Amino acid sequence: MSNCYYHLNVHNGKNAEWKVGDIIDLSGYNNYYKNMIDLCAYILSGTNNIPLHSVLMNPSFNDRQRSIAIGQLRKMSKELHRELVFERIRAEHFESLPSRSTCTYAFDMSIPPSTWINWVNESKKAYSLLIIEPFSDATVFKTNDGPLFFDGFHENDEKLEELAKVYWSGTAEGRGEVLIQGRAKVIKIVSTN
Repeated sequence: MSNCYYHLNVHNGKNAEWKVGDIIDLSGYNNYYKNMIDLCAYILSGTNNIPLHSVLMNPSFNDRQRSIAIGQLRKMSKELHRELVFERIRAEHFESLPSRSTCTYAFDMSIPPSTWINWVNESKKAYSLLIIEPFSDATVFKTNDGPLFFDGFHENDEKLEELAKVYWSGTAEGRGEVLIQGRAKVIKIVSTN
């Protein structure tokens, strides 16, 4: 299983519960990106999505609700900004590598799954921990996530561009992550929660 990786299948949207033998091909769709964009525009409240601008502008929402909305908008817009810069640097300098916006995220099987599960599944939705194997024509890129967590305030993109180049060069520090562009087969379901 040297070409196999863990993948956290959060049971959400297009990512229904996958089974052994299923083929994952998320090219053009990525739950992480979809959720990030949704959280820049909406407060998710149960089955209702309330537009953030409505919470911020409508006097029927209280200060606590507005404060939650502002905090969410700050966090998610910062993440989206980072991802846009990283994607631009990838397209300009590392175009053969998988795009973070359309890849399947995985992690090396030498890393304890608990390292990733809580971080990837912030929403605490039901999930399955899978072992997947990319097809031979898939592009696989291994790197570390350290550059993703720059906490400084950025007035421009300069620092993020530097961090993106380190990330895409594969020399970054941090937790290992694997980006897969193309198809992968579900080999085993390790656990379900």
